[in-house]
Amino acid sequence: MKNVASTENPPKVEGGEVQIVEQHRLKELLDKLGGRPIYPQAVISIFAGLRRGEILSLRWRHIDFDRKILQVREALEETRGHGVRFKAPKSKAGKRDVTLPDIAVETLREHRHAQLELRMRVGLGKLSGDDFFDARGPAAHLAYL
Repeated sequence: MKNVASTENPPKVEGGEVQIVEQHRLKELLDKLGGRPIYPQAVISIFAGLRRGEILSLRWRHIDFDRKILQVREALEETRGHGVRFKAPKSKAGKRDVTLPDIAVETLREHRHAQLELRMRVGLGKLSGDDFFDARGPAAHLAYL
């Protein structure tokens, strides 16, 4: 199979200034996403700067709520040969600790609480250190990201 993008030259990047998203625009985006299953992942993406595969590989044991630290230790990838699988970061810099702002910590606490309530209602019991996503697993969220 041929990658059609390989026949094109990438666009030139202008040397202009990087624009920062204004706070009110960010609030609009978060308001639009509020209440949707993707909201916790969007908050982590925006405020922690994680890549798609890193977000999808999150586990509760990687989050220290008291210290406001998220540990990036792996990423999720989808390949033809192996399907969806967890992999180690490509470099030492990929394995890192990210300090979370209060909004991210609060969003994660709410997500964990809602997840616990749902699990208890349906009889699945307590969360393990690996249950960041719902019962469908992280692969079910690939379509969102």
